Amino acid sequence: YCWIQVRLLYGLDLLERHDTLAADTITPGQRKRLQHDVADMDYVVLGVLQGALATNDGRMHDVFKLLRPDGALLANPAA
Repeated sequence: YCWIQVRLLYGLDLLERHDTLAADTITPGQRKRLQHDVADMDYVVLGVLQGALATNDGRMHDVFKLLRPDGALLANPAA
């Protein structure tokens, strides 16, 4: 269930940022960012299930806090 929640939240964020993202119009930069997002999503799922996450990524921070408000978030504010 958590895996689905994380993917839906990332999908909504992607839609908000790009309006649409057709497979034939994705730039190499967008493709690389999507690949990174997939790895980030798996990391957030593990963090939510574990109850703690270490990241400086703002989107990962937001999704984690939304799904696990009682969780421990380890971040370096200077980064």
